[in-house]
Amino acid sequence: MTEKVWIIRLARPHDGDALSTIEIAAAQIFRNVDDLQWLADGPSLCAIQQQQMIDNGTVLVATDLHNQPVGFLSGKVEEDRLHIVELSVLPDWQRLGIGRALIDAVKELAIQQQLRALSLTTFRHLPWNAPFYASLGFEETQDEVLQNHLDHDFGNGLPREQRCAMILTL
Repeated sequence: MTEKVWIIRLARPHDGDALSTIEIAAAQIFRNVDDLQWLADGPSLCAIQQQQMIDNGTVLVATDLHNQPVGFLSGKVEEDRLHIVELSVLPDWQRLGIGRALIDAVKELAIQQQLRALSLTTFRHLPWNAPFYASLGFEETQDEVLQNHLDHDFGNGLPREQRCAMILTL
């Protein structure tokens, strides 16, 4: 078996299409989750929004040794934090530590930008969501700004009772 090796770098303008492909492939895991199968057929992040985050330098990409993206983390600066909008890894590259490496890299990016925290919204009950982030030091919060994100999630059809907001103070 060939070892899978990756490199983390800032996303480049031409990475957008590959990131959409990764997000759609990663979402297929929801086909196995009761009441959330529809997420596997959902759209990826809006290309314009993704490009804005790339242009702002808040998207990190994990690439293979041929510089082909295999995972990414998209975020945006909100007040004094970097809010993680999406973290996705190709199915064949999952469970290798790429998600953890992307979180570590975005922590460094946020610290360089003198931000005080990372934040996100996620599913409370899925092992690759809230429990994964909790293992990295994120804590569930009732932060008002993040409640607005949860309201937005609910407006997009995500079940409010299964969602939570999390923060990691830097």
